[in-house]
Amino acid sequence: MPAINVFAFNAFSVWLRTLRANPAIKPKYWPKLTNFLTTSLLTEPFRAYEKARYGAIIHNVQIDPEPLFIMGMARSGTTHLHNLLAQDPNYGYVTTLQGVAPGFVISSGPWLRRLIQRFLPKTRPMDNVAISLDAPQEEEVAIANSCPHSFIYHLAFPQQAVTYFERYHLWQGVDENIRAEWRATYLHVLRVATYLSGGKPLVLKSPANSGRVPQLLEMFPNARFIHIYRDPLRTYLSHRNMITKILPPHQLQDMTMDEMEGLILQFMQRAAEKWLQDRQLIPGDRIVDVRYEDLTANPLTELQRIYDTLGLPVQQVLPRWQAYLQTLKGYKRNAFVPHPSDVAKVRQHLGFLYEKWAYPLPDVVGE
Repeated sequence: MPAINVFAFNAFSVWLRTLRANPAIKPKYWPKLTNFLTTSLLTEPFRAYEKARYGAIIHNVQIDPEPLFIMGMARSGTTHLHNLLAQDPNYGYVTTLQGVAPGFVISSGPWLRRLIQRFLPKTRPMDNVAISLDAPQEEEVAIANSCPHSFIYHLAFPQQAVTYFERYHLWQGVDENIRAEWRATYLHVLRVATYLSGGKPLVLKSPANSGRVPQLLEMFPNARFIHIYRDPLRTYLSHRNMITKILPPHQLQDMTMDEMEGLILQFMQRAAEKWLQDRQLIPGDRIVDVRYEDLTANPLTELQRIYDTLGLPVQQVLPRWQAYLQTLKGYKRNAFVPHPSDVAKVRQHLGFLYEKWAYPLPDVVGE
């Protein structure tokens, strides 16, 4: 089974800019980098053709002004909610194919789809959720494969993870030129998704969005938001498991898992603080919260509540939700047993979320 790699079909120009912006790659990582760059170069003709054939068409696509944003930390249930909302025939979304190959997704024929599928595993390594080229995907993946301004690059350059987080999640120290390029790239990704979905409004999901609420509201002041949250300890354990699976096939710098663990907690804390501050900018009738545990226990009830709160119709999507939920029967979620040190660290960094979200604070063994 191939290792999942979000940079498999990255644009060569983006690779060059990213490499120039980071320290030199050590020789032991050259074979991996060579594979990245070779695939990128081989797919450049497809990007050139698509730009020439569809560039003007995409430039004139009008994005629906009321997208639906799913907000939440990584591993808090955002993917599950995204998959559910993508069942709604009234919405379009960024697909996995667009995420990994944003430069030639429109013109990709059956043979090219088969080629790309060979680079993807059948399920995600962190949670065994099935991977399909037509399934909804984070728009952040498409952004990372279109420009160098994405937090996802911390997977390739983990020693610069703090810099990538502060710039492209918290948006600290980012000049206007970078902001303008990121905005143009983001809107281009959404125009392509809108074109491919026949002009429908989009349902979008990316954990990095929780740090850029002001930017999203500037572009889409009438957007709706769904915030999903989960027990912080369970979120952390799941996030750590994800990093252990997806960091090795991407990294081009040395970093131990112990070092990365400390960063995960730091990033979770700072991201949550930023979200709690910025969510106040969202009008109260345009946002709804959902607890992951409630969504998994009573999915149809929670989905109905979400739609009612946001003023969305459920008639067309209800039978689709029922059918999709039937396909999940028998799916087993990962179960992680926390070490006492895990509990202590989560209480230290994320204890404020237990009070905010009304979860019982976990006990540390020995207290």
